[in-house]
Amino acid sequence: MLNLHAATLQLAPIRFLRIFVFISLFALLYFGAAGRLDLPYAWLYFGLYLIFVLLLSFSLNDPGLVEEHTKIKPDAKRWNLLFNRIFSMLLFVMLILAGLDVGRFH
Repeated sequence: MLNLHAATLQLAPIRFLRIFVFISLFALLYFGAAGRLDLPYAWLYFGLYLIFVLLLSFSLNDPGLVEEHTKIKPDAKRWNLLFNRIFSMLLFVMLILAGLDVGRFH
């Protein structure tokens, strides 16, 4: 059973919107690169991913924990910032290449 704090419920619409927008952006990149929408396994993947991220996000008991872990710290190491940028770019590249593979160049 989920035990949600009042602060968690107050931030719920903002957190839901943020998660929905990011996953929609991922799906837009994927389907845009594929050039088609008739990919049922991709829809299943993005739907399950959305559900999983929402459940994980709202199952945390500490309302500020997610917000704390998504912010860049001012004293962050240079190599950590570089790693995060490279990882983020590779995530977008992976979605685009996967879409191209299943759609346009299949």
